[in-house]
Amino acid sequence: RRSRPGSGRFSGRRYQRRLCPPVDADIRQAQAYGLQGVPATIIAQKYLISGAQPLEALQDIVQQIKQRGE
Repeated sequence: RRSRPGSGRFSGRRYQRRLCPPVDADIRQAQAYGLQGVPATIIAQKYLISGAQPLEALQDIVQQIKQRGE
């Protein structure tokens, strides 16, 4: 037996009200950083690394940032 949409414990509207604001905030933040796709890594809220990177590459970038004192 099928239940009608919006009935029962998992009402779509209830979850939409709860989940949409944080998701919308994440989207706005991504747009502010200039993100247009994923994967992307942001380091120190300043450096954007686009695309999938090997762990060693990310470690090197972090080390360079530390050496600059940032």
